[in-house]
Amino acid sequence: MGDAYSMQIKSILNRCQPFPGDEEDGWATLEPMDGPQFIVTKYEQCGLGMYKITDNKRGIEAHIVDAHLQYDMFSLGCWYATICAKKMGEPWPGSAVQLWLTSRPYNETIMGTVVENHMEGVLSLCEPYISENEPKIDAPPRFEVSYDIRDINTFIIKDYLRNVQSTIPCNLVEDPKFNLGEWYEYRLATYKLGELELDKTISSYVDDFFAGIKVSKEQPLELNRVQVDRNKYPMLQRNAARVKDKGRILPKPLIITVNINGHPARALLDSGSLGDFMSTSLADQLKVKLETLEAPLPVQLAVQGSHTRVNSCA
Repeated sequence: MGDAYSMQIKSILNRCQPFPGDEEDGWATLEPMDGPQFIVTKYEQCGLGMYKITDNKRGIEAHIVDAHLQYDMFSLGCWYATICAKKMGEPWPGSAVQLWLTSRPYNETIMGTVVENHMEGVLSLCEPYISENEPKIDAPPRFEVSYDIRDINTFIIKDYLRNVQSTIPCNLVEDPKFNLGEWYEYRLATYKLGELELDKTISSYVDDFFAGIKVSKEQPLELNRVQVDRNKYPMLQRNAARVKDKGRILPKPLIITVNINGHPARALLDSGSLGDFMSTSLADQLKVKLETLEAPLPVQLAVQGSHTRVNSCA
């Protein structure tokens, strides 16, 4: 992810040039510098997050509290223009800034939704994801990131291409070493494999996700199960397929639509399974009444040596 605020600071200061005190005609003909003009460094002072802005061209060093930068309407351009006006000895810095502001759109000087915009850009840059084609150049914006109004410590990621929604803790995004693209790739991969339910509730996306899929009333689906004696088998086992030749044609998995508590859901028919299984996320979304087992039931998964446990039954 990097530091979104540092990148936004440099972007705004570069596009807002020239500042008060700079020569309009001579600014574009200045010789290139050895290294970047603006260097932004984050640090802490007295428990407050601070940013130091070093302007190597003008010889200015400015400091600002990060709380100002988190306000989306804060005009960083006007703030820095005031510093430049005072540095260059302008007798009326406020008037100089107002005159400077008349030559550029005000929205280009403000911070905006820094983290959200940066996340949207990173997610779009990492396309295509698993089982996707290259994105079209004229395609509409795919991602929309916003704060969760129910939890200010969480971001909501809306994916309009997949028609799904996910959440991510703010502390993950604030880590400059966090790889948002890989994280979202994993989310989509596990969701596609049915191992992880994305956060959007079933009632809010079921109509879109199952558009065109209808459960026939004339031919109701009947599901049966067999109670396995706990003392007979130490654990349930799903038979695993062994590694086959790469050129072998693999049959498509048999997936059907079932009706649970009045909601359609996809179910994978596994002839080698000794039980019917449902993720806890799906059970919560469908409001399935669960009973906690006295002792967890171990389950052998398809991959040899991979296990999990069943803690509840319906």
